[in-house]
Amino acid sequence: MTTGTTTRGQSKRLKSLLLSTLPAFTLSMLILLAASLPHACADKIPATEFTLTILHTNDLHSHAEPFLERGKNVGGMARIAHLLRKLKKENKNCLTIDAGDIFQGTPLFTRYKGEVEVELLNKLGYDLYTIGNHEFDEGGINLADKLARARFDVICANLDAAQLPALARVMKPSVIKELGDSKVKVGFVGAITPDIESLSMRRDGARLKRDATKAKEAAWLAPIQEEVSKLKDQGIDKIILVTHCGVDYDKVIAENIAEVDAIIGGHSHSRLSEPVLVNRGEAGPCLIVQTGSYGRSLGQLQLTFDKNGSVLPEKSKYRLLAVNDRLPEEPDVKAYIDKMAEPLKILKETVLTRADGNFDNSWRLYRHDSALGDLIADAFLDAGQSQGVQVAMENRGGIRSFIDRGPITLEKIEEILPFDNHLACATVTGKSLLRNLEHSVAGSLGGRFLDVSGIKFAYDIEKAPGSRIVFALVKDKEGNWKRVEDAATYRIGMTDYSFNGGEGYDFSSAADVTYSQEKLNEPLRRFFLKQKSVRPQAPNRICATVGALTGFLTSKTIVLGGGLSFISKIPNQRLSLYRSNELGVTTIRPGIVVPLAAPQVVLENIEKEDFPVRVRSYLNRERPARELQAAGSEYYVVVLSGSNEKNPESRSRRAYSSIPISTYDLERLTGTNLHDTKTGRSLERH
Repeated sequence: MTTGTTTRGQSKRLKSLLLSTLPAFTLSMLILLAASLPHACADKIPATEFTLTILHTNDLHSHAEPFLERGKNVGGMARIAHLLRKLKKENKNCLTIDAGDIFQGTPLFTRYKGEVEVELLNKLGYDLYTIGNHEFDEGGINLADKLARARFDVICANLDAAQLPALARVMKPSVIKELGDSKVKVGFVGAITPDIESLSMRRDGARLKRDATKAKEAAWLAPIQEEVSKLKDQGIDKIILVTHCGVDYDKVIAENIAEVDAIIGGHSHSRLSEPVLVNRGEAGPCLIVQTGSYGRSLGQLQLTFDKNGSVLPEKSKYRLLAVNDRLPEEPDVKAYIDKMAEPLKILKETVLTRADGNFDNSWRLYRHDSALGDLIADAFLDAGQSQGVQVAMENRGGIRSFIDRGPITLEKIEEILPFDNHLACATVTGKSLLRNLEHSVAGSLGGRFLDVSGIKFAYDIEKAPGSRIVFALVKDKEGNWKRVEDAATYRIGMTDYSFNGGEGYDFSSAADVTYSQEKLNEPLRRFFLKQKSVRPQAPNRICATVGALTGFLTSKTIVLGGGLSFISKIPNQRLSLYRSNELGVTTIRPGIVVPLAAPQVVLENIEKEDFPVRVRSYLNRERPARELQAAGSEYYVVVLSGSNEKNPESRSRRAYSSIPISTYDLERLTGTNLHDTKTGRSLERH
């Protein structure tokens, strides 16, 4: 992506220029062209311009070795080393940066506790690094010990390590780099996610810096702003943030701290093929970049500044470089990795079972249950049977890998559940269970979302807090699905991380708490050994309902309220109607999950203009007024779907469903004239 030229006050011109795109080879061509120009022309190139090249990674998560993903061999620090060494030779004023979470994710970390990861950043010549939340997985003391060996700068402005002096000694809030023959100064400020205290439970005294005098939303920004202001006061007019906050928080930072030119980000595992552009009016734009995760890509950001420290977007560009088996491996780096991995070969060679399909790695994006999450929750439920567990849960942030079709090895389960966590079993009230299910679905998708076993539920994120769970069902002793009751008690099993407050969960009122002595991946290992093979299942446990139907008009215009107000974005819209006598969670076809058990098709793929008439016809034919009273247990769901006619398989295909509605509600919404079953009086149309 190429951005447009501007001073900080020329935001309008900048915006237009930013919309243009230059191919990755443009810079090389321009360099060659410039080299061929007469000396007189070369003298006209402004001497005050300065170009900085940033090569960056994030969320490596101990993936030092290449790995298979959908049959493709990707990643590997020896390949990244090749790219870095090549690009550093080709670009002046070049810095290599990592945006955190170098720890945790493979057996290399489990064995060496971060030694390998820090040494690799040393060997690859990294210049800067900010701390990620997973760096605390083995405790703050361990982190400080490993970072003491770093030959790169560790920066983080919003982490208070006063109670952890060993970490404070190796960490700086910011650093100034002098680059080029002219010693051009560029300031770099580090930042960690403001959620660090709910994500990392073993910080050994390290905590988030906050300004107690400011409102909650601004309190965590204040230390970052303070450090940026210090750099500005020193005359630094080129300031870049290195953050482990995630794209959403990075946008907030960019919007509120106008002096920042770019953000090298991590944490959300976002693969940004183009920078996220945040326009700040007179302050000019801020570019946010991130490479995804696991070393699948290397980012290259080239920023050209004018004499005032403002970015010249037409001379700045960005690209992601794929890290795959087309790249050679640097022999010295590969030799080191192979040496450290040698004791772990047995994990690669021990096969437990096989997968008859792919358990994909896009589960963080699902608003319903995921195949891999269901599999893990089933393993926890199986392990908790001796403790009377009825409901098992696993937060998605605890799932660190995926399963491809083929053999499942010991190494794979170490990657899937790498944390030193244990299964917690406890007795909770239905009220507590529902409250925590609501906490699961109320945040952004990702770490805290729970996959489940032994329970089914539907939720509506647009409802008021405390009422988002439409229903939740748990099997009784006879195997029947029954609604979760506030006063009833249920036996649950889940990771001790979430049970004890990780991701903001609260089970403090639980009784009869027990903890397993074995790591979480052990129940998964035993579960796999019991299976000849495992197959990904369609979602059948969690249903995300999007808003409620607020009304159908009897005219050709259908009014859908709440979250369905954006249906105009869906091409080729169609409405369908399903019914069932029981609540449940069912996949009726790929991509459409409804909160019904065994749904029956009533109407399918009807144009929205015709839908009310077709519904009334069905009701008049199938549900006469005298039968309304007997229909109280019958549920209906309206499903909206659509596809791009030019490309039906494209990602624009979506589906949304209403909450379950009763027969009466359906007839009221379609304008059918009803009669009160007790008095026989006609009811008003709505």
